[in-house]
Amino acid sequence: MELSASRPLPVSQAVAWAALNNPEILQACIPGCEQFEATEPNVYAARVALKIGPVAAKFTGKVSLGDIQPPERYALTFEASAGVAGFGKGQAQVRLEPQGAQCVLHYTVQAQVGGKIAQIGQRLIDGVAKSLSEEFFRKFEEQLVARQAAETPAPVEETTAQEASGSVLSHLQGPWGLLAPGVLGTGLIAFGLLLQAIEGVVPCPMCIMQRLLWIALVAVSLLGAFAQGRSPARLTLLAQAAIALAGAFVAARQSWLQWYPPEVVSCGRDFYGIVDTFPLREALPMLLKGSGDCSAVDWTFLGGSIANWSFLMFAATVLYVAWLWRVRRAAA
Repeated sequence: MELSASRPLPVSQAVAWAALNNPEILQACIPGCEQFEATEPNVYAARVALKIGPVAAKFTGKVSLGDIQPPERYALTFEASAGVAGFGKGQAQVRLEPQGAQCVLHYTVQAQVGGKIAQIGQRLIDGVAKSLSEEFFRKFEEQLVARQAAETPAPVEETTAQEASGSVLSHLQGPWGLLAPGVLGTGLIAFGLLLQAIEGVVPCPMCIMQRLLWIALVAVSLLGAFAQGRSPARLTLLAQAAIALAGAFVAARQSWLQWYPPEVVSCGRDFYGIVDTFPLREALPMLLKGSGDCSAVDWTFLGGSIANWSFLMFAATVLYVAWLWRVRRAAA
């Protein structure tokens, strides 16, 4: 059996060469390797547990290095036995080619197997060899990247920013994350009442519906923030998402009425008149349909009406809740 390939490595030739001569790294990268220790200069004792098709065996043997030309190449010979399961022996040539700040590893392996393993079939043996080779170099690259990152000091500013980001994320995964929509809702309710008191803006039925939905969002957020356990937190997020979606729908409907007001404007009943006079199944469609008051624009900011901004806040709440659900689920 012969196997050869090339693999780019994201480190310098010197770093890769040091790793190729480090028994700890090699043991961590060789699939199933239980032992890889130096017994004398350039000679290592190895023990590897492998499964090749239906045959599972534990190979014990040695690896010897020769033709060493640092930091460019070396050759190695190996031989191992697994008792009645069979044996393996061969040689390999490893060469590192520098490419700027990185390098490319070239390798060629010639190997022979005997015993029960040889009876499995050449195609299966070749497939297992390629799979083990890919796993080795994937782990080898991970080891190189991890060690290089550990040896490279991070800038103080970057470290501080990462710590701050981690601290914020940690707080959001706790009660503060569930409370955030309630804080937003409290601010918007207070702002609406302030507009009503100072500017004399009278809320229409749809405005009152949105205000009640913000109040419900505040209440749910408070209950969820003080509840304990994962299940209450999930129920809180689901309730917050449902309320925010309902609010976004009402705000979008009012925005539509403001952009395309009805030809005949009728003041109609106010919110409380509709709720007091009609049963809920009749009152709700009437409230969603809106009255002539709902199409009036009494206040704007940056070109957006209260309904427009309310829709954006409800939509932002939905996105935030979806993001927080994902973050908490990943951290669980």
